[in-house]
Amino acid sequence: MMNSDVLFVIPTLRQLGGAERTFLCYVQNLQEYAPYIVCVLAKCSGKKCENVQRCTNLNVQERWPLVLQLIVASYRLALLIKRYRFEVVVSFLTYANLAAILAKGALAQKFKVVINVHDVISNLINYTKLGKIHKFFLHLAIRLLYPHADVIIAVAEGVKEDLTGHFGVPPEKVVVIY
Repeated sequence: MMNSDVLFVIPTLRQLGGAERTFLCYVQNLQEYAPYIVCVLAKCSGKKCENVQRCTNLNVQERWPLVLQLIVASYRLALLIKRYRFEVVVSFLTYANLAAILAKGALAQKFKVVINVHDVISNLINYTKLGKIHKFFLHLAIRLLYPHADVIIAVAEGVKEDLTGHFGVPPEKVVVIY
């Protein structure tokens, strides 16, 4: 069994937005320097997945309720992290970020969690078609879990302000890259 240092986590590569392009950029450029990087996807399909040399699908079913998806993804992610003894988990998008932080809390082993935030999450929560219970759960989960990430990478100052203002994330944990 190989030991890998870094695990990248993203919910899906079906669409190719900014987070997905950033993810692929990391993975494609780092494979040359660290050949044992493993990419874990909750859902993977299409040609974009072919560009990733080592890809593991967590097989979380989209038809499951959101809370169940998160619990199953976190559990399966924790098992994978424990098996390969990853030192760093880098996640993209809210769902994967929450799963990575929950997996860290579930394991007694020490590893770093770096989450990437590409959206003003409070706007997403307020203007999506999610029901009131899902919106409440998502807001609460972000408020409770995001402060437990080791580093939060925000793509803009407005994203940082949203995280610190609406979700109580300590400003010293957030690094703005643009």
